[in-house]
Amino acid sequence: MPVQLEVGYFNTFIVSNSTYAAPDTIDGTWYVEESRIKGKYNGTQVDYGVRAYATDEEYEPENISNGLIYSGLYNERTGINQTNAFPTGTEITRQVDPKYGSIQKLYAEDNDLNIFQESKVHRALIDRDAIFTATGNQLVTATNKVIGSITSYLADNGISKNPESHAYYNGRQYFVDRDRGAILRLSRDGITKISSYGIKTFTRDTLNSISEDNALFIRGMYDERGSEYVLCISNRSETYSDISVGRKINTSTDEEEEMKFVTMGFYENNNGWTSLYSYKPRFGFSYKNNFFTYNEYNLYQHYSENVPRCNFYGEGNDPSYIQLIINDGPSQVKNFLNVNYEGSQGWRAVNIQCESHGVANDSVSQYEDVKELAYDIPPYGTTDFDENGVAINIGFKKQEGEFNAGIIAKNNNFYHDDEYAHTSGLKGHYLDLTLLTRNTTGLNASEEGPISLFTVSSEAKISST
Repeated sequence: MPVQLEVGYFNTFIVSNSTYAAPDTIDGTWYVEESRIKGKYNGTQVDYGVRAYATDEEYEPENISNGLIYSGLYNERTGINQTNAFPTGTEITRQVDPKYGSIQKLYAEDNDLNIFQESKVHRALIDRDAIFTATGNQLVTATNKVIGSITSYLADNGISKNPESHAYYNGRQYFVDRDRGAILRLSRDGITKISSYGIKTFTRDTLNSISEDNALFIRGMYDERGSEYVLCISNRSETYSDISVGRKINTSTDEEEEMKFVTMGFYENNNGWTSLYSYKPRFGFSYKNNFFTYNEYNLYQHYSENVPRCNFYGEGNDPSYIQLIINDGPSQVKNFLNVNYEGSQGWRAVNIQCESHGVANDSVSQYEDVKELAYDIPPYGTTDFDENGVAINIGFKKQEGEFNAGIIAKNNNFYHDDEYAHTSGLKGHYLDLTLLTRNTTGLNASEEGPISLFTVSSEAKISST
C-alpha cells in the first residue's frame, strides 16, 4: 500500500513494494512517484481513492539484452510526442536468439534494420512483414508492424562487444569480430571476411592476444575521400602493448621508435589492405568529401594543403615509409651491391639487411647465425662514422634522373685494417630495406610540393661462393 510520509520530495508519494519492509517503516526498497498529473507545476494532484492496490514484488527493471522495444510516434512538425508511451497491449517488442549474445548495435539501411549481436548479424524488415510460401520463398507485404520478420545472415560472425568498430559507406558496412579474430564487410552479397586478404594471421593474433585487464581499443571509420575503411587497433595502455607495427617519431627524443598501435586502411578498388598510418585517432568521420579525425581534443583535417606533411595533431613529424623485399631469383644466393630509386629527393634507406647465414665456429663445432646488415643511406651524400670512429662516405647521389647509392656492409672489415671498399654489398637470397622520408623544412604541403616514389631497384650479382 502507498504510504504518505513527510520527506524532502514534494508533490510525490513514497511507495514500498518490498516484501521485507514493515508497513510503518521506511526500511527496505522504496520508490518515489509523482503525485501531480504530468508533473506540471501546480497541476491537478491525485490522492488516494477507492481502488485496489496490488503489490508488485518484481518492481526492479529487467535487462533483456537480446530484445528490442519501441515506443509511440514522434513528429516534431505536428507536435506528436509519444516516445514515453509503451502500451503493453500492442506488439512493441521483438527478440532475437539469446545464444548469440547481446545486441550491440542497430543500423537502419533503407527499409531494413541490421541487428548486430555478439556472434550473429540479422536483418529485420521495417514497416513491412514477410509471408513464407510452402517452398520457403519470401513474399513481402505491407503491415502495421514497426519491426517485421527477422532473418539471419549465413556467416557465424558478429560484432563481439566492439560496436565502435562499425562504419558504413555506400551499401557496405565494416566491423570487427574480436572473439573470432576477423574483420568483416557486410554488403548485398552477405558477409565477407576481408581480414583474409593478406592479414589473416596478423588480425587473429592481434585481436586474440590481448587480455581483458588491458582492454582493447578498436575504432572503425570510413574515409570517403580516400575510399578506405580506416581501422585503429590498440591497447588502452600502450606501456604493455603487444602490438608493434610500423614506425613513429618520439616527440621528446625526435627519434624513430616502434608504434604500439596499428592504424590501417582497406581500399575497396584493390580489395586489400594498402596502407599503414602513423596517426592514432580516437575517432573519425567524413563530411562533404573531407576526412576528419581527432586525438584527445584536437580535430585534424586530412589531405589539407595548409599544414606540413607527415604531421598529425601537431604532435611531431612522423615519417612516410615503405618496406620492400627485393628477391629476383628466389633460389639463388646473390650479392646486392646498391640501391636505386626514382622519385623525389629526400628519401633515405634504413634497416638494410639480408637473411642470417651460418658461420662455422671451430671452438664449438657448430654454425652461428650472423645477420647481414648494412649502414643506413641518408638522403644526401654525407660522411658517417662506424662504432670505431672510422669515416665512411655514403648517401644517395643523383645520376641521370635516378638516385643511387652503394650498399656498405657493417661487417666487411674482415682484416681489421679499417680499409672499407666503396661498396661491398650484402649477400643473401633477398634484400630487405625500408625507404622513408620526413618533412624537415617545416613548409606546408602546398609550399613543399608533392613527394613521390616511383621505382626501387638493386643491382645484384650471382654469388660465386
